[in-house]
Amino acid sequence: MRWTHPVLGPIGPGEFIPLAEKTALIGPITMRVLHAAVSQVAAWQSQGLNVKVGINISATDLESSAFVDELAMLLERRRINASSLELEFTETALINKPQAVREQLDRISTLGIKIAIDDFGSGYSNWTYLRELPATTVKIDQTFMYELHTDEKNKPLVQAVIELASRLGYRVVAEGIEDAATLELLQSWGCHAGQGYQIGRPMLPDRLVDWLAGRPS
Repeated sequence: MRWTHPVLGPIGPGEFIPLAEKTALIGPITMRVLHAAVSQVAAWQSQGLNVKVGINISATDLESSAFVDELAMLLERRRINASSLELEFTETALINKPQAVREQLDRISTLGIKIAIDDFGSGYSNWTYLRELPATTVKIDQTFMYELHTDEKNKPLVQAVIELASRLGYRVVAEGIEDAATLELLQSWGCHAGQGYQIGRPMLPDRLVDWLAGRPS
C-alpha cells in the first residue's frame, strides 16, 4: 500500500497506516489490500507459481466477523490454495477485545491460512498468550536487527528468541535484514527466514517473478 499525496508527494505506509488504524478508514484499506492480494495469488497460481503472500491486518479487522467472512468468500470464489496466504498481526491486536480476536484467528486457521505474529518483541510479547493462539510464525521486530552489531545485549536476546520459538514449533522470520553480516549471523543461529533490503527491495509482481527465477534454488 502506497500513498502519493498531491502536495507532500510519496508517503510510506509506516506513516499513514498507523493514522488510518485510528479511524474508520482502516477497514476499507484492509479490504482493498485483501482483494488485491487474493487476485495476485490467483494470477500466479494460474501461471503455475506457488508464492506465499503475507497480508498485514489490524486489530479492528479482527474485532468483528466481517473481515473473515469476506476472506472465506474470496477463497471460495477464486479457488486459490489457502496455504498461499499468511495473515500478519501485531500482538497489540489482543489488547482491547482479546476473546473476539482469538475467535477470528481460530476461524482463519480453520480455513487453512497461516498466521504470523508481526513485530514480535516490540510490545507486550508474552509466551503464555502465544501458546494460546493458532499462530505458526513469529516475526522478530526489525529494531533488534538494527542494533545487533552495536548492542551486545541484543545478540543473546535474538538468539534466545529464535531457539525458544523454534523449540515450540514456530517458523521464525527476522525482519529488517540490511547487510550480509546480519544475514549470516541469523543463519548461523537457525533462523528459518528473513526479510529486508539485503534480500530484496519492494517490487512489482512481474519484477518479482523475474527476481525469483534468478534466485539460487
